[in-house]
Order: sequence, then structure tokens, then C-alpha cells
Amino acid sequence: MVRTIRSTAIVLLGISLLTACSASVNAEGDVPASGDGQIPRAQVSKQDITSVLAVSGHTETNSEISLVAEKSGPIEWKVKEGQTVKDGAVLAEIDGDKITSPSDGKVLSIAVPTGTTAHPNFPIGAFEARTLGIKVQVPVEDAYRLYSTPTKAKANIESGPAAQTCDLFLASQLENADSEEQGLPEFVCLLEPEVNTMPGLPAKLGIETASSANTLTLPVESVSGSAQSGQVTIISDDNQLQKRDVKLGISDGSMIEIIEGVKEGDSVMAVAPEIFDE
Repeated sequence: MVRTIRSTAIVLLGISLLTACSASVNAEGDVPASGDGQIPRAQVSKQDITSVLAVSGHTETNSEISLVAEKSGPIEWKVKEGQTVKDGAVLAEIDGDKITSPSDGKVLSIAVPTGTTAHPNFPIGAFEARTLGIKVQVPVEDAYRLYSTPTKAKANIESGPAAQTCDLFLASQLENADSEEQGLPEFVCLLEPEVNTMPGLPAKLGIETASSANTLTLPVESVSGSAQSGQVTIISDDNQLQKRDVKLGISDGSMIEIIEGVKEGDSVMAVAPEIFDE
């Protein structure tokens, strides 16, 4: 099975991941207390965290997907542009590794010609999958949660069959090369041929983008920052406040992984510190 990715999707990983309230800390390091006299706080704790991105879309036929190799090396195509192939047919070889068709379909384009070097994570061609699929577009505000290239998703089709797992591919950009939305990552989840449904139905994909077990976490509203680095306000035992830089990991939209900068049991302000000072 081929895998898919497009370099512009990675660029979107730098988009800011948190939009949280800021608390004003004065020169003495104090902060206004809540009505009961206590500073609102959150505690660093360990738990499992899984990032599942829920994206809405629709079912369609003849989905156009990108083809990508998993290794570097000279490529040798076994098919030509415009050729129709069956599911599992060998499309190309890279240093002995076969790239096969994910379904019955048609080779739309070849981006890396025979005899040239293919590189992982870059498209080598485009393919029209002649089976039902679910096409979704990741909203720009959720693009940071694509920590790696997802290859599986859980599909739910309105008025359709029961939820099922499907193979996930990055959609080809051939059809909307001039679109204003070209930079946003689009995915297609190909359904098994025996799935009994029809095109045009509303659907939703649950895309698991990352998971981490027994890791340090905080509520997202306690942290300000971007996709990899942030800041929290530590509260000492005597209620002194100190802003501290932290290294961030994955988020499930509610909790966020803290890789460096705090330890289990630390107390932090329940609202994010200021991202910048005037």
C-alpha cells in the first residue's frame, strides 16, 4: 500500500496551537486571587493522551490521491500516465520496494520519471481511486495536530453502514491547483469495495494523529505558545509566581503534553500567561 503526504501540510504545523486567556502579573509577582482568596490553579499530572482529530466531509467516487514512496532511490515505473490498473497492481519500484495500487483506478500523472531519484515524503504521482471514499479538509486551526502523517482513520457515514476503519491518503491537488484553499491539507479515506453506501452522503473521520502514555499534562488553557514551545506560570508554595518556558507535545484539544519545563505535582495558574509584554 502506498502512503501519502505533501510538504505544504508540514508547513501548517507551525500554526499557533493555543488561543487562551492571559492573566496580568504585576511587578511584585502577585496575581488577583479568586473570590475565595485562592489563586486559580491547575496541577501537572501524568496520564495517557491521544490526539484524535474529528473532521467532517462527504462520500465520493473517483477520488484523486497522491502517491508517495517510503524511501529514497531511483524509481522505475511499471505503468504509464493514463493507464487503468487493478487493485494491488505494481505501479513502480524504488530500489526493490514495490509501490502498489490502493484500489482499481487510473494513473493520472507521474511526477518523478523513471531513472530519477524519488525522495520520501514528496509526491511521485497522482492516482484516481475508483472506489468510494470519504474526502475531508482539515481546518486551518486544527492543522497543528497533524504531528505525523496519518494512514488510518475511523469512518462514520450518516445514514450509512456502521463505523469502520479505512486507509487514509492525502488528496491530490490536481483538481484545485489554482484554488485559494490549496494550502490546507485534504485527505481521502478509501472504503472497502463491499461497503454498501452511495456518494454525496455527509460523513466524519476520526483521525488518530498521535498518542503518548503516562506523560505529563496540563489543560490547554493553562499554557500559551505555539506548536512546540510555550509558557506557563508556576505557583510556588508561598504563592509566588514565575513564568517558565516549556516544551510542548501533543494535544487532544483539552489537555496538552508537557515534555520539558515542569514536573509532576507542580501548580500553575489555570489561565495562560501573557504571550508578550507591551
